[in-house]
Amino acid sequence: TGITGSSGSTGSTGSIGSTGSTGSTGSTGSSGSTGRTGDTGSTGSTGSTGSTGSIGSTGSTGLTGITGSSGSTGNTGSIGSTGSTGSTGNTGSTGSTGSTGRTGTTGSIGSTGNTGSTGSTGSTGSTGSIGSTGSTGADLGTHWTLSGNAAITDPVAPATYGTSLIGASENWIGTTDANDIVLGTDKKERMRIKQTTGYVGIGTSAPSALLTLQGPASGNGLYIRAGEIDDVDFLLRVDDEDGTLQAMLIDANGNTGIRTLIPNSILSVNGNVAIGTYASTITAPDNGLIVSGNVGIGTSNPSQKLDVVGNINASGTITAPEFASTPQTLTDGATITWTTSSGLNAKVTLGGNRTLAFSLAPPIGSNGTLVVTQDATGSRTLTLPAGSKVKGAVTPGVITLSTGANKKDILTFYYDGTNYFWSVGLNYN
Repeated sequence: TGITGSSGSTGSTGSIGSTGSTGSTGSTGSSGSTGRTGDTGSTGSTGSTGSTGSIGSTGSTGLTGITGSSGSTGNTGSIGSTGSTGSTGNTGSTGSTGSTGRTGTTGSIGSTGNTGSTGSTGSTGSTGSIGSTGSTGADLGTHWTLSGNAAITDPVAPATYGTSLIGASENWIGTTDANDIVLGTDKKERMRIKQTTGYVGIGTSAPSALLTLQGPASGNGLYIRAGEIDDVDFLLRVDDEDGTLQAMLIDANGNTGIRTLIPNSILSVNGNVAIGTYASTITAPDNGLIVSGNVGIGTSNPSQKLDVVGNINASGTITAPEFASTPQTLTDGATITWTTSSGLNAKVTLGGNRTLAFSLAPPIGSNGTLVVTQDATGSRTLTLPAGSKVKGAVTPGVITLSTGANKKDILTFYYDGTNYFWSVGLNYN
C-alpha cells in the first residue's frame, strides 16, 4: 500500500475496487451536504376503539347542616317631624282689562203684568126729580104678579093639544101673539119655545124636536140625577097603543138594561142587536147579534171579521172552506225564539248554526209549521228544543237539514204536552 496523500475535496465516489489490505486509518474528511428528505409514507388505518368502561356508582349525599335561627327584627325608626310651611309668594299684578264685548240681542218682551186693583167707587150723584105718572093702560086680561095669583080658573085639558086656545080666565103663562117665548138670565137667552111648533130648545134657538138639548163647547152638557138618595134607578119608558114599553133602565150600580128592568151586567139587552151599517138595513135574529165591521176580542185593532188574541175553546165543529195563518218571521240569532202567542206558523233564514226555543210551550194538542231557509253559505244546523223527537232521525232528537245554499226545508211538529214530534220535508227547490 502506498503512502496516503493529503485529503482533497471529496470527489465522486468511484467504483469499488477489490478490497485491499486494511491500511492505517486516514484522517476523516469533511461531511458532505445532507440529501433531501424522502416523501412521508401513507398513514396506517386507525385501530378500533376500545369498549367504554362501566360508570361507577354515585356516592351517597352528605347530611344537610342544621339551619341557624333567624335573628330578631329591628325596631322601626320614629317618623321625622314635618318641615315648616314655606311663606306665601307675593300676589301677581292684575292684568289689563279686556275690550268691551258687542251688545247682545234684545230679549223678548216680558208678559203683561197683573191688572191693578179697581179704584174706589165715586160718590153717589143726587137723586133726580120724580117724573109724572103716566096714564093707565088698557086692561088686556089677567096678569101674573111676583107675589102670586089667586081666584083664577084652573086650566082644562085642550081639546086638541097645540091647536085649541086657552080660556081667558084660565091659569096660564105665555104670549098672546105669534112670537116665540124666550126665558133668559142677565139679558141672555137660556131657553126658547117656538110659536110655530111648540118645540123647546135649551142651549139652542132652533129646536128640531119636541125637546132639543145642546150642550156648551166645554163643561157639562146634561146632568140627570135620579134621586137624592142612593139605590135610585133611572128609567126611560115609551108609551104606545099596546101598553108601556120599558125602553132603558140605568140602575144604581151603573148597569144599563135595554128592554129589561134587571140588568145584571154593564150592558144587558133583552132581544136582538145590530151594529154598524146593519143597524138600519138588516134585522138581527131573535136574541142574536150581527156586526157589519170587524170584531176584536183581546185586541183594540182587529184586522179581520173576528180577531182574537188569546185561546179559543169550541165544543162543536168549526167549519171553514179555507184556513190560513200568516207566518211570523223569526229573528235570526244564536238562539231563535218562536213566540207561540203570535202564531204557530213561522219562517226563518239561518245565518249560522242555531238553537230553536219557544217563548212559551204551545197549547197541548197543537200543531206548528216552520219553514227553514239556508243562507248563501249553507250547511247551517238547527238544534231543536228539549223534548223533541224526530221521525227517522239517526241520532234521537237531532234533525238533519239540507246543506245547499238558499235551500228550503219545512218542519212540522205536534205537541202532546211533554214532547214535540217533528217531521221534516227536505230540499224544496
